[in-house]
Amino acid sequence: MTAHVSLRRDIATPALVCDLDMLASNVNKMKDLTAAAGVALRPHVKSHKSFYVAQLQLAAGAVGLSFAKVAEAEALIDRFEATGATRPSVLITSPTAGDRSAERIAHLSHRCELLVAVDHCDGASEIASSAQRHSAHVGVLCDVDVGLGRTGVRGPSEALAIAELVAASPHLSFRGVQGYGGHLQHLEGRDARRRATTRSAQRLRAVIEALEDHGFVCTIRSGGGTGTSLLAGSQRHPAYRAIFIRR
Repeated sequence: MTAHVSLRRDIATPALVCDLDMLASNVNKMKDLTAAAGVALRPHVKSHKSFYVAQLQLAAGAVGLSFAKVAEAEALIDRFEATGATRPSVLITSPTAGDRSAERIAHLSHRCELLVAVDHCDGASEIASSAQRHSAHVGVLCDVDVGLGRTGVRGPSEALAIAELVAASPHLSFRGVQGYGGHLQHLEGRDARRRATTRSAQRLRAVIEALEDHGFVCTIRSGGGTGTSLLAGSQRHPAYRAIFIRR
């Protein structure tokens, strides 16, 4: 005998319940927002960790997916490969450290277009060495601290050192910058968020200008989040060429 659940109160808890119509509506709203702003969207998988949701976002025009950890990216790429789906571009947003992580990055780069955020020359050197051993190629973004105080270079001199190291490696390519303001997402009041977002964008802009003055082209300028997406999109701040929504 098969039991059928007809009412929400009949669902045994804990249980994850998703309104699929609302989910699709939210995905399309973000697609429309970023398209109107003329920026690219790269959703962060940490907010759902779902192959199904990732496919919806990619089908709606996302340029790729962001991941906090290499392991998360490996798991989802496994699913794309198992189903025969086109593998997406991947960005690892948290700087890694150590040879083991660098080895996994090199292997992953053979399975998808791979970008990694780096905030120290040691991390860049480890990735370069591993990529050379495995004949891999990895795109690099310089992670910039725009006020969160968690990861990222503090200013132009550190960013330039990373860019120069990346440029010296035939297995790495410098692609731009990442400046995620996680501290901005839940500030109370639109005006407060606007002022803080502008300050963060200015910090990112200072690094971009220094890099480009020295010949390093920042094709990707990653910033923004769900809590500031309307502000970053409406401001069209010159620091932003691509908005990668974090959560």
